[in-house]
Amino acid sequence: TLLAAALCSSTATAFVPSARAPLRRAPVRQMVDIPRITLPDSVVEPMMDLDLKNPNDLSTDEYNSYSAAAIAGTVLFLVPTSYLDNTLAAFVRDFVVSALIGGGAMAALALYPEDPFANKLGGAVMGLKEDLSIPRISLPDSITGPMSDLDLKNPNNLSDDEYNSYSAAAIAGTVLLLVPFAYTDGTLFAFVRDFVVSALIGGGAMAALALYPEDPFANKLGEAVMGVINKED
Repeated sequence: TLLAAALCSSTATAFVPSARAPLRRAPVRQMVDIPRITLPDSVVEPMMDLDLKNPNDLSTDEYNSYSAAAIAGTVLFLVPTSYLDNTLAAFVRDFVVSALIGGGAMAALALYPEDPFANKLGGAVMGLKEDLSIPRISLPDSITGPMSDLDLKNPNNLSDDEYNSYSAAAIAGTVLLLVPFAYTDGTLFAFVRDFVVSALIGGGAMAALALYPEDPFANKLGEAVMGVINKED
């Protein structure tokens, strides 16, 4: 139903060199906000009839908690469901292989000084959603050292736009290999089935609780999830 789909919709989230001495930019930790999805009146009105809060009227912090609660509900339902039908291990295997090969290759290309297309692909992916920024992960010297030996750019020194393109290219490379890989061994449809069921039941239930005026725990769970995501190093 439209109502069930709406309740789980949140599940489906310049350098100026010094003239005298170049300064190394320290990575800045950015707070993550879950992108908002504006629901139409045809979906909101039945929710109001059930005395639920209107997601469109929530503050940024409230929307983050509501969305994170829906995501947590989906994951908490998905893990045991996909584990019991043996889908979880197969999908994780396909994902890891795809991330190492597809994601790794695109990330390396994006860091190559004469990259032919990886950053363009990453920029195109980032252009699909305005004001989207990928959280930075600061890599230790034990990793960036060998990368420098291969004449690759240091991800820690990239500007925000460069980092977004590099990260989006790695994500795109992972997905482009994962989809056909998981499709070939039959994992894709099984995992998508489990995900949709989990989003409707687990995510939908937690989203509804988070919008309930006397919500006992869903928003607290969402706040805890956001606290982990935005935890300072």
